[in-house]
Amino acid sequence: MRLIPALILVFVLLLLISRAFYSRQKGKMQIEMQLMFIFSMPLLGYLLGPGGFGIFDVESQVQIHPVVHLSLGWLGLYSGLFLGWQDIRRYTRAVLLFSLQEGLFTFSMITIVVLALLSAFGLNFFDALLGSLALGIAGTELSPMALTLLRNRFRDKSSFGFLVQSLAAMSGIISILLLGIVSPILSAESIFHYLLLLLFELLLGIILGLITVYVIHTIRHSQEFLIWLIAMLFISSGIAFYLRFNAIFMNFVLGSMIATFSMRRSAARRILEPLEEPAYFFLLLFAGLSLQVSWLYLFVGAAAFFGHFISKDISYKIYFGKDVIGSQTANYLKPAKFALGNLSIAVGINLLMLTESLMARQILGALTVQYVVSYLLFWFAARRIKAE
Repeated sequence: MRLIPALILVFVLLLLISRAFYSRQKGKMQIEMQLMFIFSMPLLGYLLGPGGFGIFDVESQVQIHPVVHLSLGWLGLYSGLFLGWQDIRRYTRAVLLFSLQEGLFTFSMITIVVLALLSAFGLNFFDALLGSLALGIAGTELSPMALTLLRNRFRDKSSFGFLVQSLAAMSGIISILLLGIVSPILSAESIFHYLLLLLFELLLGIILGLITVYVIHTIRHSQEFLIWLIAMLFISSGIAFYLRFNAIFMNFVLGSMIATFSMRRSAARRILEPLEEPAYFFLLLFAGLSLQVSWLYLFVGAAAFFGHFISKDISYKIYFGKDVIGSQTANYLKPAKFALGNLSIAVGINLLMLTESLMARQILGALTVQYVVSYLLFWFAARRIKAE
């Protein structure tokens, strides 16, 4: 009986967040208000969950898993809409190569460090590998949201700021691709089974994407376009939930098909944009509901965060050079190195959806704490620059 009031409360919260965060007149909110929701949503989820007032018990959490899959699917679909062939052609070969090298360097550095630490603490190899891969993927992305907040705050319109924000977006795409490659390991019983699962997820995303492209090509009214786009999101996320596939990756492939083959990709982006903050903060709320703290994973999570910061700092200094990094514009954007991308929470939730294990809850707890702390550091660094 606790599920009904809990769902009503979550529905009201989402309406309030949607109203607060998206307005055609005012656009995106200021940095302090956005950070307030980042800090408060996990805390609110924890208070609603078993560790707090118990409105959401474990059984209730399982019953809202389809909604969680839908939110993860939206994240993948919206990200995929920015990876069409024309979007890729906007960047030079050097930029694309740097994005790939920097993403793989960050992922490899974090994964190796965390794997060594977890193995030293006595975990079996598979659990240590799974934890290190999850933390490695979560730490690969440089937060585009943090860069947007900084550029809006300091009214930065420089080409350097645009380039760094584009690189941050590319790092998120690399994180999704890595997540898509790694996820079938959780269900595979052999290498052949792994390749079969990966191929099946990829083909499902391509087929659903091509169906969506064909359908929206024949639609003229914007209302029908919205209905079909949301319907395909429901179908793709539902298939991922039923087959225990990666909803982020499947919908990412679907979105990239729309971005590549449809002339209405910009309209699709505009339709999904108002759901950006509500979807992210619902995932933060769910992360708080599922919070399970483990000192081991908090420790290795801190090491992973340190690896994220160091690898980003090294990569950007090598690529841009000390003169560019030391400029005033670069100085405004430096606090973004502290902030983790929104995919870090999604990686932990995706792992929990696929395994529903205690270890997955502990990893998600570490990622949630890591995410909140990273934005605290980002906030203090941004205020320091403003004061100077």
